[in-house]
Amino acid sequence: MQAKDVMTDGIMSVKSDATVLEAAALLVNMRVGAMPVLDEHGTMLGIVTEADLLPYAALEPVTEGGAADGAAVTAKLLQSRHVTDVMTRNVITIADTAPLNDVVTMMVEKRLKHLPVHRDNAIVGIVSRIDLLRVVAAQASGLETRPLAVEDKDLRGKVMAALQGKSWSNAVNLDVAVEKSEVHLWGIVGSEEEHAAYRKAAESVPGVKRVISHIHVKPAAAKASAAGGSAS
Repeated sequence: MQAKDVMTDGIMSVKSDATVLEAAALLVNMRVGAMPVLDEHGTMLGIVTEADLLPYAALEPVTEGGAADGAAVTAKLLQSRHVTDVMTRNVITIADTAPLNDVVTMMVEKRLKHLPVHRDNAIVGIVSRIDLLRVVAAQASGLETRPLAVEDKDLRGKVMAALQGKSWSNAVNLDVAVEKSEVHLWGIVGSEEEHAAYRKAAESVPGVKRVISHIHVKPAAAKASAAGGSAS
């Protein structure tokens, strides 16, 4: 296996002239932990991660007039800073043809959470720790992790389409793997109802022989605790 076989491809990037506020919104809306920062020519200048933006979560509304005015001033400050001011510039990358063992070794030794993957001079994907854990989970479940056959790749696209854009499509880190028409689902959902909806939608796609779910359902207690912690 090579880096290209486990990476998340077609990754979302952020433009170098984006503000800190815009970068934060992209990370949240796309539910990813990192994005390459590209200039107008598509060249990677750096990478912005959730860790780069985390300090801004501690900002309090600037006291100026009423509370609404203070919030507006704080937003203006965030909009005045660009992603290039906070991004990590010295980015380690790896070739898409690098053996998986090299990917793992580099991420462990350098303590990397995200590793951009390049082909020639272009960034074509990114490997995260969760991508490597999926390999472990797939091997443990008997799912072979070689590159997808053409028919499986086509079926994966159809399943992904069936799982997106619905009222219940709220899974975090949703991913789909297909092997010989068997579909494996990953992600985190908030209820058993959502879990059942994902499974049913995948099973309804023509050509799917079997659906195996690795989706994690958040315990109600954990959700309540998280809500209570955010409110304090």
